Amino acid sequence: PTETPIPGVMLFRGSTTAASTCNVVPSVFAIMAQGAKRIQVGDEAYEYDARHYMISSVELPMFSRITCAS
Repeated sequence: PTETPIPGVMLFRGSTTAASTCNVVPSVFAIMAQGAKRIQVGDEAYEYDARHYMISSVELPMFSRITCAS
């Protein structure tokens, strides 16, 4: 992660689609500048990309994988 001058705002960059990760994600508003990501929360799967965003007001355990990277 890269910190920004804005408190609480961080940038993440991923360039490979090979591996899934498992994390507990804090409350978040996530947008993609390019590419796409698939997350799994329990039995539900969600995809977000430059046209879709993710927002969560609570901590969530999730699996995630970058599905499109350039």
